[in-house]
Amino acid sequence: MNFGWVIVFIGLFSIFSQSIFIRRLICVFYGNELTTGIFFSSWLFFGGIGSFVFSKISHKIKNDLLYLKILPGAVLQEREFANIFSVSRTPIREAIQRLAIKGWVEINSRKNIVVKSIHKKDVREIFQLRRIIEPMILDIIIEKRLADIEFIEKIQNILNAMKSAKEDRAKFMRLDQDFHATIVYKVSNSKLNQIWGQLRDEIIRLGMIAMQKSGRFINVIEEHQKIVNALVDMKKQEARRSSLEHINITENIITESIFKEGDNEID
Repeated sequence: MNFGWVIVFIGLFSIFSQSIFIRRLICVFYGNELTTGIFFSSWLFFGGIGSFVFSKISHKIKNDLLYLKILPGAVLQEREFANIFSVSRTPIREAIQRLAIKGWVEINSRKNIVVKSIHKKDVREIFQLRRIIEPMILDIIIEKRLADIEFIEKIQNILNAMKSAKEDRAKFMRLDQDFHATIVYKVSNSKLNQIWGQLRDEIIRLGMIAMQKSGRFINVIEEHQKIVNALVDMKKQEARRSSLEHINITENIITESIFKEGDNEID
């Protein structure tokens, strides 16, 4: 369901209603500016608190989706989350609507809130983009000699941190994304950065699935190290080959892990 037009309507209606309300309020409290000031200050303060609470709840639920604490296809219950966060159902409903707008959950005709399934087409398209972006970025870094000592130390330090995080899958995946993002952001291309930012969350969720495979932690570190070594040695073809190998292996593991033959989605 597309909530875009609903939000626009609510926004316009709110502006119109508040304008009439404020005009009437000023007429009533004319000559008593202190009371008016206190009222509006309280209004803005509690409005800000509400927005902060919505944001925190939305962020926590989204992280649970990313790190597979809530699985694709799961049905979410507003009452359950209200109990977890010790709030009413109103902020929970607002947080879930935000997630629905961003495509993380779907609200069906029976008002059930369902975590969006992972489709084979989505996996294929995400990895197609990665095969285009990441080898190209490595080419640019090597061609323009952007792999200075500070950059190499930074990605090597991330890789070293990943070695210490093998028992924590969520932390390992955050560091994995830091590794790839550091390389992508090195070329300072704002459009590519924007595209990568849009891919980041989906890559984390898919990566969490890939990391369920036995021995994958060690293999990821070895595959990343090959990329670092190629950057140090300024070997463009080796960097490109190592990047594509890493991407292809990850995609194959995800496809084999979550899709049976003939399946097009996991839920």
